[in-house]
Amino acid sequence: SPGPKPLPDAPLARSEHETEVRAVASLHHQPLKVEPSEGFKRIEKKQQEKRDRHDALLRAYDRKMTEISDYIEERVLEESQAVRKGLEVADDNLAALRGKLDTEAILVGMDFGEVMASRVELIGLLEARTGELKKFESALEGLEQERAERTSRELRRLIDDLNDTAHRLPPTVERIAEELSFETNKVVVANRKSHAELAALMFRKDVAIAAEARAHWDSKLARWRQLRHDKAVRIFHGDISSEAYTNPPERVALLEKMRAKQQERQEQRLDIFAKLERMNATTIRSEAVAGIKKEFAALADDEIAAMKHYYEKLNALRAAKGAEAESRREDLRAELHHYAALHGEPGENDFPHASKGIQGLIEGGAGVSEEWFSVAGGLKGELRNVLADIENVRELYYSSSLEPLAYRMDLILCGFNFQAELDAANKSVLRRMLQELSEKLRKAVKPEIPAILSSLKNRMGEVIHTDTLDPTLRSQLQSLEIELDDFIKIVDSPEYSKAQSRKGSSRLGGRSR
Repeated sequence: SPGPKPLPDAPLARSEHETEVRAVASLHHQPLKVEPSEGFKRIEKKQQEKRDRHDALLRAYDRKMTEISDYIEERVLEESQAVRKGLEVADDNLAALRGKLDTEAILVGMDFGEVMASRVELIGLLEARTGELKKFESALEGLEQERAERTSRELRRLIDDLNDTAHRLPPTVERIAEELSFETNKVVVANRKSHAELAALMFRKDVAIAAEARAHWDSKLARWRQLRHDKAVRIFHGDISSEAYTNPPERVALLEKMRAKQQERQEQRLDIFAKLERMNATTIRSEAVAGIKKEFAALADDEIAAMKHYYEKLNALRAAKGAEAESRREDLRAELHHYAALHGEPGENDFPHASKGIQGLIEGGAGVSEEWFSVAGGLKGELRNVLADIENVRELYYSSSLEPLAYRMDLILCGFNFQAELDAANKSVLRRMLQELSEKLRKAVKPEIPAILSSLKNRMGEVIHTDTLDPTLRSQLQSLEIELDDFIKIVDSPEYSKAQSRKGSSRLGGRSR
């Protein structure tokens, strides 16, 4: 058999290897020719489909965002038109009310209730105008919320579809979602900022309009007061200067009647003169002359009686007209107080409110019991008197009626904090001692009265010297202390003791008989 093949020479093998390496290296600038492989076409097609679907989803999302933006923009325009129309209606209503109040012929014909009703109407119109702005603000906020909700819903759907397509890795899809979400939030924040600035501008203008409208109404209320004041004074002067007072029909009728009676007496006088004229030297008689003289005397007496009668009638008529004029003047005074054009006064509505509060207190409101009233002495009766005076509103326009009522109220109120004032001075026990002494005095027999009165006077002196005591209450207690001291002197006098002894003996004698 043949033997093994001999090994090549080692240097020769290395030389051939290096030659091959240099030959391969010399081909680096030539393009690599790769034969097409039939095995990767479906993979490439699948990738292309994913890419196309990915891009289509993004384009569909953009179209959806455009649709949402267009829809929101249309709705914003609709809400803007609606608020503009609402504000126009509100402003027209305010202008109509303003024109009504600016027309003095209408204003002066309104009574106080109608003027106050116009204020209620004004407040309603202003609230309606503000309501339009609030509705517009709420609509804009709702549209932005709708934009955010719809965009968020579309974005979630897009992310789910992109993940299902799997053209990009999940981190890349998340980055896309963050970018789209950032763009949406930026739009929403910018729109909300613009809406807030617009709403603030509109509300500032609304506040200015409301303030101006209220100030205008206040000026018209003052003008109404002045107009009604001037009208009332003008009507009063017209009435007083009219013939109803300068030449009243009653006086005209009375004077006509008096003139008619005078004419009758004049005709009687002429008849008597005619009889006297018919007498001559041959027919005249003393008896006839005496009879004519008596007739003249009787006629003169009738004349004097008639003059006296009509003079009294005229005086009575003048007094009645004077009283009527004074009543008319007082009516004018009350009417002018009601208008309060020259000086602000409490409204008549304040008096019923005060009356209602006092009536509730009398009836046991505010936790006040009958026992409390019984301890308070005649407080309930005094409150009833005050209530009756308050209900007579017209009398309260006069200082002669108002000042005594205010003084009585000061007397009632000065003792309401009596316990707190004594507590502040650490003299709480004095009130209980006064109550006990008052109760003893009410039940005491006559020999015990002087000692009780002395103790009562001493305790009262301690109360008077309390620094925290109400000044009005202190003044009343000082006056009461003086009266109590005088009464104690009377009780301690011998004359009083003798008088009481005589009364006792008389009673005993009566019983024995």
